[in-house]
Amino acid sequence: MEYYPSRHRKTSGFMKDKKVVIVTGAAGGIGRALSHRFAAGGYQVVAAARDADGLAGVTGELRATGEECLPVCRSE
Repeated sequence: MEYYPSRHRKTSGFMKDKKVVIVTGAAGGIGRALSHRFAAGGYQVVAAARDADGLAGVTGELRATGEECLPVCRSE
């Protein structure tokens, strides 16, 4: 694993020039609603959930509206 101090951090298009928010439980309920609200507010959303199908759903919804979303799902 490489470490880059913040002023020298290598970035892709994600997390560049926008604020980033991490939403846990993003597959449903309040987490899903918060993901949509933050995305609409200009944040890039890192959506985390244990439900892979629900996570795929919210990720698809956000991307369909042109918002960026990085899904993170725990695999067992």
